[in-house]
Amino acid sequence: MLEILIGIIVSFFAGIVIGYILLREIVKREFSVELKERIEQEKEKIKKETLERSRSTLKGKISEQLAPLLPGFEYNASDARFIGTPIDYIIFDGYSNLEGGDKINIIFLEVKSGKSRTNKAEEAVRDAVLNKRVEYKVLKLEY
Repeated sequence: MLEILIGIIVSFFAGIVIGYILLREIVKREFSVELKERIEQEKEKIKKETLERSRSTLKGKISEQLAPLLPGFEYNASDARFIGTPIDYIIFDGYSNLEGGDKINIIFLEVKSGKSRTNKAEEAVRDAVLNKRVEYKVLKLEY
């Protein structure tokens, strides 16, 4: 009788151990499949976001270069000089119609579109202009 009881107890615990091992493997497989699916979803999401940012950046770059030709550009396109970095344009306002003693205004222009904001380099240029840290020099080369 004791042997039967011990056999039942051992079988019971063996069943629990085997059940635990099988259940653990099933959970691992399910988790692995869910994890792989989640990783693929995240990869697709990152690809879409990256592509959208790339498109947005490209649109911004194109807009920067075409700004003098677009409505809302308040200066004569002939007076605009595209620099690109650290500032988009230097406008020599009045240059194309310059006569005799006329004066021109010089404008540092940064073009932004969408949600883009100025970066540190652009802000440094802005600060230099606002704080009148701007000079005019002539470099004479001797040959």
